[in-house]
Amino acid sequence: MAENYLKMFEQKFYPPAFSQMANETIQDFEENVEHIIKGMQKKVQNYLLQIVDLQEKGFAGAVSEMTLSLLYTSLDTGTVFQLDSYEGMGRVYSESICTNRIPVPWLTQYLDSFIKDLGEIAAREGIRQFVRPAEMDVLKLRAARSLMYYFAGRFKYYMNDILDAKTLAKIIKEDRFIVEMGEYQDWQKAVFAILPEVDIFNCTKETNFRFRRFAAYYYQKKKFQKLDIRNARFTDCAFKEGEINDCVMNDCIFDGCIFEKMVICKTKLTGCLFLDCKIKEVYFQEVDFYIHETEQTEEYYEPAEFYRCEMTDSRMEKCNLSVCEVTECEIQNLEISQSKITDSAFLENNGVVWKETPEV
Repeated sequence: MAENYLKMFEQKFYPPAFSQMANETIQDFEENVEHIIKGMQKKVQNYLLQIVDLQEKGFAGAVSEMTLSLLYTSLDTGTVFQLDSYEGMGRVYSESICTNRIPVPWLTQYLDSFIKDLGEIAAREGIRQFVRPAEMDVLKLRAARSLMYYFAGRFKYYMNDILDAKTLAKIIKEDRFIVEMGEYQDWQKAVFAILPEVDIFNCTKETNFRFRRFAAYYYQKKKFQKLDIRNARFTDCAFKEGEINDCVMNDCIFDGCIFEKMVICKTKLTGCLFLDCKIKEVYFQEVDFYIHETEQTEEYYEPAEFYRCEMTDSRMEKCNLSVCEVTECEIQNLEISQSKITDSAFLENNGVVWKETPEV
């Protein structure tokens, strides 16, 4: 009987209460994000300098992995992320060479009131005797884990700012260097990486393209088919007379790239950043530049952003362009049809040719 009441409570009352608490946490984060990131940047910079000092004194070797982990033991005393760095094969096979902690009170500031609200709901429903303190502790950990999972996905957009480039450059790193966020001694999400360059069309099938950097590659009449190239950075690359089909390229950065006479279809470009790119005679079909928040069940994504780009004689058909940013771009004869365009900056550009009333 108690188990049935507890299951009912978790299914009926926990989700809306958690949703309200999570929304408040996210709203506060967005209002204070600049202050939060700046504070973390200072803490992480000091931590990186500790590693530099250890390496200079011969107490530490090349670093392969750095983690920012939520400590559940800190939930009742002041929530913190623990910073750890590892040599060689990473955290699975070695001990941390340097440990430090960053206070993150913003992450769980509403957690106690959330648990209190759940207790009041259980009392009001007459089932408080079945929802005991031990079960409440489990729900508290569950809520903290969900918040951490959400923000671990979101912090991939802030790690370039948090990891001071000059300080990071002083650290001796392995060829494969990864920064992850998650739970201590448990799951981790990659949020930043420095990996060796690879040739997409001259490598093994097992090669992982995520977080790779591609500089000055010329892709002439190449077909990108069913590839996962998330979080990659393409600098001064040219994509001409080819095809990108059914690929996942979320969170990629295209800096100074040329797209000419390309067909890009059924591809995910959510969270991508296009900087100083030239896009000419490109046909985008069923391309997601944004994923609606209600569809972001596993990962958080920002909308795509276009800065100082030239877009001419191109077409976008059945694409999701909602909430996309378009800043200082020169657009001429960009035809958009049958696409989602809610709150998109494309609506404000005179160079767009609408084939029908846009779907907003």
